[in-house]
Amino acid sequence: YAVEALLARLYYNTGAYEKARIAANAVITSGKFTYSSQSDLSAGNDLTGAHEHIFGLNINNLYNYSDLYLSKDRLISNTFFLSAAARNAYYPEGSVDYRYIYLFEVGEGDKASNYYLKKYNAPIASNLYYRNKSVVIKISEMQFIIAGSNLAEGKSIIEPLNKVRSGRGLTPLTVEPTEPTITFLEEFRKEFFGEGQLFYQYKRLNRTIITGTDKNLVALKAY
Repeated sequence: YAVEALLARLYYNTGAYEKARIAANAVITSGKFTYSSQSDLSAGNDLTGAHEHIFGLNINNLYNYSDLYLSKDRLISNTFFLSAAARNAYYPEGSVDYRYIYLFEVGEGDKASNYYLKKYNAPIASNLYYRNKSVVIKISEMQFIIAGSNLAEGKSIIEPLNKVRSGRGLTPLTVEPTEPTITFLEEFRKEFFGEGQLFYQYKRLNRTIITGTDKNLVALKAY
């Protein structure tokens, strides 16, 4: 399935959209991969989404990196965090979005308005299946490949996006968006936070201005 998922990614990025959909659907319909349950997320057992990984890496010192660069217990100058406003902008349906609820923790003292990513924290569960996991390809990407292929061909994007939204505790989209590219990117940003995927999606779509900056990335040749 890792090979099939990689083929889906390859076909998508080279514009072979029908082949991309076929490969992505082969992985999805296998039934081998499921979304992390709310109970596992709330208990802190599966913050990286082990059940969702089609292919991933086992990184023995993953939690050391998380502690150094993502922890609320480190100096502000050395860590990455979101402001409350930025977190809300990423997840506007926050109160019901599992990612908003379970994947961030608020700082303390002078960091009380900062939110720190918990995705790579050591899980509470001692089961090795959940530990040291860093995703390379996961099941939600297959849905985004289908949605992105549909977007490129002017077809409906809401069905594959709704599969991901359902897995994250959100209600389905019922009306096709008037600006489907913006909706696609908004959903993508929520899903792949902290996974290194978003820049490449912007690059693929050759977006001039990306959310959070007023710089012209095409003019700057940032891609």
